[in-house]
Order: sequence, then structure tokens, then C-alpha cells
Amino acid sequence: MSTPRSLSCSLAIAGALVALVGASARAQADDAPKPVPHSIVVHVAPIVSEVGVPIELAAMIDAPFAETLSVRWRAIGAPGWQDVGFERSSAGGWYANLPAASPPGVEYYIRGQDANGAEVAHFASQDAPHVVRIDPTELDRLEALDRARVFEHANQVSFD
Repeated sequence: MSTPRSLSCSLAIAGALVALVGASARAQADDAPKPVPHSIVVHVAPIVSEVGVPIELAAMIDAPFAETLSVRWRAIGAPGWQDVGFERSSAGGWYANLPAASPPGVEYYIRGQDANGAEVAHFASQDAPHVVRIDPTELDRLEALDRARVFEHANQVSFD
């Protein structure tokens, strides 16, 4: 059976060990690299656009100066990606304009680049980009049907 004196001595030793372990953990935590804060990006993606109309992307960013935000896009089926940076809007949000596209559409994803140069995915990804369908005009649809009807033969007139 332990005496009150040995019990208080054991509690003091246990308390000292806990304090020592806690101080050691804090020292290790101070030596560890600090995580870089990433922005939270809120973006409502367009689903469809018209032929010949630029696609405007809007985003709200909680920490806009923690990262450089850009959108990578390409025409559907194209091999390479193109970058467009987001710019500050007078309304308080951020926006990027993609050039006017043609059917079938474009695909894109939004990414950031932190202070260390690491890429941070915010919306979609290079492996699974978001698709914006470009609907052809009625005239384009009728022309495609007509070409299919005549088996891609072009109408030609010769005046020889």
C-alpha cells in the first residue's frame, strides 16, 4: 500500500513527464514546416454557351492573395492546355474570359499556385475537366444535316 507521500511524489513525477513530453512535442511542431494556407474558391460552372460568344467564368475567393489563380482550358479533343489568369472585378469577385469557341465545346479546370510554387486544384482537374458544351446555331445544324444527306458531296456548277 502506498503512503500519501509516495503517491504525491509519483504524481509530481508523472506531471513532470507530461510537461516534458508536451514541451518536446511543441519544439518538434515548431521545427516542422508550416502549412501554406490555400484559398477557398467558390465557382458556379457554366454548362452550355453559344457559338462565337466568349465564356466568362466568375469565382469568389476567400484569400485571393494567398495564391495565383488561373483557369486551364482547351477545345474538346485538343492536345494542349492554355492558361488564362483570373482578374479582380469591380463588383468584388474574380473573373476570367475564355475566347469564343466552336462546337462541340471546351473543357477547363481552375487551379491555384501557392507561394511555394505547388499547384492546388480548386475546381475539376486535368484528368477530369469540366465540359462546357457549345451548341451549334440552327443554320450550322441544318447545314450538317444537308451534308450528311448528300454524302458530303459539295454542290458545284461548271460553266465551260
